[in-house]
Amino acid sequence: MADVLSQDEIDAILNAFNTGQVSADLLEKEPEKTVKTYDFKRPSKFSRDHLRTLELIHETYGRLVATSLSSLVRGSMRLDFSAIDQVPYEEFINSLIPPAMIVIISWENTGLSMVLEMNLNITLALVDRLLGGSGLPPPSPRAPTDIENALIAKLVDRHLVALEEAWRTVYPVSLTFVGTETNPEFAQIVPANEMVVLITMDIGIGDLSGIMSLAIPYSLLEPIVNHLSAQRFFVKKKAENDIEREYVYQHVLNVMVNLQVCLGHMHIPLRDLINLRVGDTLLLDTKVDKPLDVKIEKKQKFLGVPGRVGKNLAIKITEVLRE
Repeated sequence: MADVLSQDEIDAILNAFNTGQVSADLLEKEPEKTVKTYDFKRPSKFSRDHLRTLELIHETYGRLVATSLSSLVRGSMRLDFSAIDQVPYEEFINSLIPPAMIVIISWENTGLSMVLEMNLNITLALVDRLLGGSGLPPPSPRAPTDIENALIAKLVDRHLVALEEAWRTVYPVSLTFVGTETNPEFAQIVPANEMVVLITMDIGIGDLSGIMSLAIPYSLLEPIVNHLSAQRFFVKKKAENDIEREYVYQHVLNVMVNLQVCLGHMHIPLRDLINLRVGDTLLLDTKVDKPLDVKIEKKQKFLGVPGRVGKNLAIKITEVLRE
């Protein structure tokens, strides 16, 4: 508690001031206090370093899942990081328009979940490609059918694998697909006022494009927040690059390619072609002892000799052609 001046002390100070013994310039002006605004409805839970690390993690996730889905649907997928923010969970949920494709993902051993909003139009377009279609979304928004939900589960599995690979650089996680919701009101995984990290990504395939978002509650990240360091991320970046390279390589190995074996060529008049019948013999320009051309996607890559394996015709590779 500050000392209380007596009346005599007060009079002495006033007298010294009036006689000039004390200069007014010596009286220090109290420094102005800066006021920092604080929004109690949207408290900041993460530092810039934490958010930067989460951004790096999900940039990697975007590359991994785009590669994985491209090989699955045999089309060029795009999934690029767009923005990161801290918002109340209620604000995120209210921004979704039903029907939506909301995927609930559980973090193993935590009892907590996060939400992945996959963009319904593009998800149904991917399902259409899996079913042999041209990859177009339905003309009007609708909820997926039971058959489509089974195929969507395969797409979700690709997302989970990519997320686990991306997070492994900072902190190993094990993710489980809980289920999907089309009505945002039924996706209440945390209290409405809890802060979440909202990660927004641009997603597209062909001429279709849209927004995909991922909401991670603070209560889920709080136990591992000390691991969210950009320095830690870059220290492990080389290992992450090796993992990503191996991940891409394994998925490229599963891409189906067209292989053709050319038996030979010949020129034939249209008249003879029209009159061809079963049992007719055609004389090709390939000699019996000459190897056949083996082509991959119409480009000659090998030479081989024909044969039989069991009841099937076969080709034995005899030479690899180098460009």
